[in-house]
Amino acid sequence: MSSRKTMMRQLDISFANDTDADLIIECQSRQFKVRQYMLKFPPEVMGRTVYPNGPPEPRHFGILNLDYEHPVVVRALLQYFYRTDYTDDESESCNGIMVFHVAVHDIARRHCCEGLQNLAKERFELDATKCERNRFNELENAIGIAYRSSDAGSTDIREAICRVVYVRRREIFFGNQDKENWDFVPLTEQQPAFAVAFCNFQLLANRLAECRARWHCPHCRRARLMDLSDAAMAICSKCDTEYDLTGVAGNK
Repeated sequence: MSSRKTMMRQLDISFANDTDADLIIECQSRQFKVRQYMLKFPPEVMGRTVYPNGPPEPRHFGILNLDYEHPVVVRALLQYFYRTDYTDDESESCNGIMVFHVAVHDIARRHCCEGLQNLAKERFELDATKCERNRFNELENAIGIAYRSSDAGSTDIREAICRVVYVRRREIFFGNQDKENWDFVPLTEQQPAFAVAFCNFQLLANRLAECRARWHCPHCRRARLMDLSDAAMAICSKCDTEYDLTGVAGNK
């Protein structure tokens, strides 16, 4: 077993073992017993901790109530505090894996955990890109979570959603009618901010696709992919020959 796997296993055991716990996080029907020094909650969140058995000291548990959060999403946040990763084995209780990742991103944003935000966005994009077509309806709930806040911290997950919808647009809009397809039009009516963002993303993506081309150096024939929309000159990295690109592809 590699050293990383060994370390992760030890952290998993630490998360599951509440022997040295000094804080109980209550979340709807679940409780999580954790060690306060492992947590990275903002001060305003930790400031809500109460000590019903007296001032903080060994054997006196603090209690932090997070009933307004989904227990599975809180579990993912706590896992990340312990091991810089989280599992998705209970994601179906959040209406699907895609919704789960976006909800994890949302709780990370609200609790100032940038690392978890980035991880949740990456995992959302990975799972959404390869998911079965009959699970596209999960995207509707995911979009609802991502666009319910005007916070600038949601920008990255919104871009990821637009990117996934754009990449799989043919399946979403023109999928096999014999299978369950996601009805896209009502969603755009319910989420106008998403509709505008997706249209802008699609226009930009189409423009970049038109302007990017594989340019071959006429002298040594070295090829590279480059943006021809704004470049006036190209310099071959192999033979250092310079060429005027004015008028090439989308260049003005």
